[in-house]
Amino acid sequence: MIYRFFILTLNNLRYRQLRSWLTALGIVIGVAMILALLLLGSGLRAAVAGQLQQFGSDLIYVLPGEEGNPIMSAILGDALRDKDAAAVREVAGVETAMPIVERLSMMEFGGQQKTINLHAQPLEEMKIVFEGSQGFRLSEGRWPASEHSREIILGHSVAYKRFDEDARLGDEVIVHGRKFTVVGIMKLIGEETHDRSVFISLENFRSLTGVRDNIRSIVVKAEPGLSLDDLAEDIRYRLEQQVGLERFSVFTSGKAARLVGNIIGVLELALSAIASVALLVGGIGIMNTMYMSVMERTRDIGVMKAVGASRRDILIIFLIESGIIGLVGGAAGVALGTALGYGAEFVAASQGFVFLDVSLRPLLVAQMIFFALALGTLSGLLPARRAARLEPVEALQYE
Repeated sequence: MIYRFFILTLNNLRYRQLRSWLTALGIVIGVAMILALLLLGSGLRAAVAGQLQQFGSDLIYVLPGEEGNPIMSAILGDALRDKDAAAVREVAGVETAMPIVERLSMMEFGGQQKTINLHAQPLEEMKIVFEGSQGFRLSEGRWPASEHSREIILGHSVAYKRFDEDARLGDEVIVHGRKFTVVGIMKLIGEETHDRSVFISLENFRSLTGVRDNIRSIVVKAEPGLSLDDLAEDIRYRLEQQVGLERFSVFTSGKAARLVGNIIGVLELALSAIASVALLVGGIGIMNTMYMSVMERTRDIGVMKAVGASRRDILIIFLIESGIIGLVGGAAGVALGTALGYGAEFVAASQGFVFLDVSLRPLLVAQMIFFALALGTLSGLLPARRAARLEPVEALQYE
């Protein structure tokens, strides 16, 4: 019996193909948006985990500005000073504290001028932190010989993608109007900020720009065996004693993970709420279509009841029809959402951000399709009850 109802329902949907697809469209959009957001959310969490591996399990970051408002800190131009870095070095348990200065600059190579990110820090500390904690390595070459040597290290993208001609060891480049010799090229990190950077010593940077006391961050390497959270509190307390330093933030990898995870969670919730509106509209569309179907097929319902169809039979027929619309919309939405998720991963990878890892789980696919099926069925419940309650005589007389 159910098989016959199913065949009858398919025939009715084929008879109204355009209306059926337009009705399912709301479900398609809603499911696709929610699935894409879930995929991207999990991918972003994986990306954060990958980035935090570079953060270093024994590193603490000191940043200028308030912890909860980095955008305002950037607008206000907050920065740390040399004496702040010196104060951090004095804290018990700090093995080394590396001040970092960054700014956009012009680099000339092979007859071309390109904007690059100039990344400066003390060389000795850079080798300790980069190689010992963050896993940054040179693919070829060596570190500059001294703070004052006119030697430079290129990020992977700067060496091989930024210019038409690949840079090699021994090539001369012009940065901020001065010549430097390429002595090292970084391995591909997978994070575009560093891959597109050029690394020089802090002394060379200050000689080039004349800028001092404009530290954008201090990377602190803890002595082995210490609690990062306890050391971070000691650093915070020491910096609070610094005269003239009003706004700063101290982060460990765990704290950064929690902060970013909370931000991603809020974004997922907000965007999912917006996507749910599309699902609600899709459910209302199914209900509207089913009411129209009841009105158009009133005489058919009367005929079925006259030949012995029960209220339960009529109810099942219309519920199957609305359920199929939801099921088809859900399946199409899953396909579209999957394409959007993996498309975003491809675009991110093509831009050098390789940490975004979108992974589609079979359980998630089943949940989304079941949800769409349930939504479609529930949306058709009221119209199906109305159809089932029609009296045969009144239905046969309906024009």
